[in-house]
Amino acid sequence: VHFHHFALIGLEALALTRRVLPQARIVATLHDYHPICANDGLMVTTGGALCHGASPDACHACLPDIAQHRFATRNLHLRNMLGLVDRFIAPSRFLKDRFVAWGIAADRIDVIENAVAAAPVDSGKQAARVRRTFGLFANVAPHKGTLLALAAISRVAEAIPDAVLRIHGGMNFQDDAFRRNFETTLCETGDAATHCGPYPREDLP
Repeated sequence: VHFHHFALIGLEALALTRRVLPQARIVATLHDYHPICANDGLMVTTGGALCHGASPDACHACLPDIAQHRFATRNLHLRNMLGLVDRFIAPSRFLKDRFVAWGIAADRIDVIENAVAAAPVDSGKQAARVRRTFGLFANVAPHKGTLLALAAISRVAEAIPDAVLRIHGGMNFQDDAFRRNFETTLCETGDAATHCGPYPREDLP
């Protein structure tokens, strides 16, 4: 049984699977740091600094409305649930290293990088073309640098009027405040930026 993600499912699905299918091999893909980090899985503090590891003290300092003992309980519960997984898949060595530091044995995590099939390219045309189009391929979210990219293209467009940014990605699970901020900032860039919306994986090349 392969769990691609636990969002909207819950880690308790692992316990249910183990109970209903005791002989099954359970595989889970680790896309992000949600099990490690209570701050939306970002491993960035609420003050904006990078976080290199979770602990009850550090997490309470980051999220002071949550008591320290609740972080310890959360950590124990998550480790117990993930202990039911036979094999993990990580898309990068960096992500694997974060989970190994958190306590998952290195030999339980295989790195399989996200791959995109190469598209044929006419190298002659590519070399001759002036490149003034930038692309951002990611979910539209605060931690993906979307607003930073919009600010950057506004500055670039002042010097190079035909420079443009095309943002490819959906806006799932974002709150209204961020959506309004994104839409306002996008409008302020004028013709310099376009939000093209989500795309199917096969269109990425």
